[in-house]
Amino acid sequence: MDIKDQINSYEDACKILDRKPLTLEEFSFLPESERQSFYSLHRIRTGIEAINEGHVFDWNNWDESKYYPWWDLETYNDDPAGSGFSYGDCASAGTCANVGARLCTRTREHCGHIAKVFFEDYRNWIKQ
Repeated sequence: MDIKDQINSYEDACKILDRKPLTLEEFSFLPESERQSFYSLHRIRTGIEAINEGHVFDWNNWDESKYYPWWDLETYNDDPAGSGFSYGDCASAGTCANVGARLCTRTREHCGHIAKVFFEDYRNWIKQ
């Protein structure tokens, strides 16, 4: 069974990694305006760590693909709140990537799956 079939929530990712899921309240040491963003990033990173199954990327290997989701963050006149936020595609990045190493997956399919499962978390992380 593909690992992506086992991850349909943050709690699933925690179970795979044998970790206790955290709650937003456990981020209360941060200023209130930052809590949701950092909590959402934690959830995303947990999902990515689980789906990568311990894989360590070789950032000196230009032939090894690294995938991260690409988002459209435009706001539209009829929706100034920005719910135009939508998953666009997964992109492969070389060693000069402008995305954090902990936010990459090994395959396009895994990237798309994480983007869908953690959609609201990406939204909260990026927009807050």
